[in-house]
Amino acid sequence: MEGRRPYLQRCDLSACEGVCCYDGVYLEPGEDRRVRAVVKAHPAFFHFLPKVYLLTGQGGGGGVKTATRPYVYRQRPAHFTDSRCVFALADARCALQVLAVEEGRHPWVYKPRACWLHPLRVNATGAIAPPASPAEDPDRNSDYPGYTAFTPCGMDREGGEPWEEVLGEELEFLEDWLRAEPG
Repeated sequence: MEGRRPYLQRCDLSACEGVCCYDGVYLEPGEDRRVRAVVKAHPAFFHFLPKVYLLTGQGGGGGVKTATRPYVYRQRPAHFTDSRCVFALADARCALQVLAVEEGRHPWVYKPRACWLHPLRVNATGAIAPPASPAEDPDRNSDYPGYTAFTPCGMDREGGEPWEEVLGEELEFLEDWLRAEPG
């Protein structure tokens, strides 16, 4: 990566309110089946979900994504909306992760890959570091300033630690996940 490498701070949900979840998340192929199966198997746990909790996404990529509901953040980037993934609980924790922990499973076993990886991305060779500045944000285009570099856990910060250290758990889980992935 060119330029200064990103220095990050670990996510603090009480401060950021899960602003990374403002638009829901596009699911990888097959993740929609897993999410539907988990919700169907635990209807009492997911009682708060709307009837339509997964939908066909709009825009460039299409695909299946989680629905959102209105939510007013104390502070958010100006180009993010006041909405949040329907799986976010009142305290901003992910219900899919909470259920996994309650079942004694790995916290990310039900959670969409894009969620547990954030602020990382993946390509054919493995993890891609978060952007070191908003100008390097992979989602930046002429109509959108970016995403990752605007989320508190994806921002390069003075006083932060190297991204590989902060995201060590994610990198380890990704390595295991890639090894287990068929094909």
